[in-house]
Amino acid sequence: MSHKDYLFVYGTLRHQAVRTAAGEQAFSQLNQAASFIDAASMSGQLFEVDGYPGVCYKSDADTHVVGDLYHVDDAATLFSTLDAYEECAAQFSAPHEYRHQRVPVILGSGETVQAWVYHYNCSTDLLPVIASGDYLQWQEAKKATVSNVKCNTHHGFVRRVAGKLLFWLLVFVVIALAGMWYLGHVDLRLLGGISNV
Repeated sequence: MSHKDYLFVYGTLRHQAVRTAAGEQAFSQLNQAASFIDAASMSGQLFEVDGYPGVCYKSDADTHVVGDLYHVDDAATLFSTLDAYEECAAQFSAPHEYRHQRVPVILGSGETVQAWVYHYNCSTDLLPVIASGDYLQWQEAKKATVSNVKCNTHHGFVRRVAGKLLFWLLVFVVIALAGMWYLGHVDLRLLGGISNV
C-alpha cells in the first residue's frame, strides 16, 4: 500500500469529531476526494492549541496519536481544500501553523504506511498535551466538564433561589406571628380597658 497517497487525520476531520461549519465543509470534501480506510496511529504528541489539536511527529516517542487513515483519490482537490481549512495555503501569511509532512502510520493490522499529516509548525512549549493522544476522547472529556459546570451552575442557581425563598418565607412567618401577637395584646388591653369602665 505504500506506493499510494494516504492522509492521516487526528483532529476535527476525524469521524464523530465535533466540527464548526467550516470543519463540516472540509470533512465533506475529504470524504469526496478520499476513501476512509481504518483507524490508525502515529508516533508523536498531540497538543491542545486553541480548541483544536496540533500534532508533532517524533519517531522515538513512546506516545501515540490516534486518528483515521484515508486513501487519497483526488490529491489536487483534497489538499487545496484542506490547505485552506488549515490555513497553510499560499494565500495565508507565513509562517503557517501547519505544514505537510509524511510520517509512518500504523494500522490496526500492524501494517505501516507513509501518510501525509498536517504537522503543527509552531512552538509547543506553552501548549497543554492531550495525554491520551486521542482528540475525540479529549473532546468528550471537555464536553463532560462543560456539562458539569453548566449543571453545577444550574444547581447553584436553584439552591440560591430556594435559599432566598426560604429566607423570605421565614421573614413573612416571623412578621405574621409578631403581628398576631401584637394584635392579641392590643385586643386584650382594649378589652381590659372596657371592662374597667
